[in-house]
Amino acid sequence: MTAIIEESKSGHYGIYVDELDGITGDGETIEEAKEDLKMAIQEVVAYCRDNGIDTGDLGDGVFEFMYKYEI
Repeated sequence: MTAIIEESKSGHYGIYVDELDGITGDGETIEEAKEDLKMAIQEVVAYCRDNGIDTGDLGDGVFEFMYKYEI
């Protein structure tokens, strides 16, 4: 999967994956944004498991990303 990283006008970074609708991350640095996205995915997976919801394409929540920078 490809994670797209964008820089805001304020200098913060946002990150998202088109295939994972609604799951995003952000941070003051690119590394913080990457980690925030990983945590967001893990939180969604945990919520689904705790509530008996199929995780679908999220599987176990572990992904290897290629990064595309739109800065």
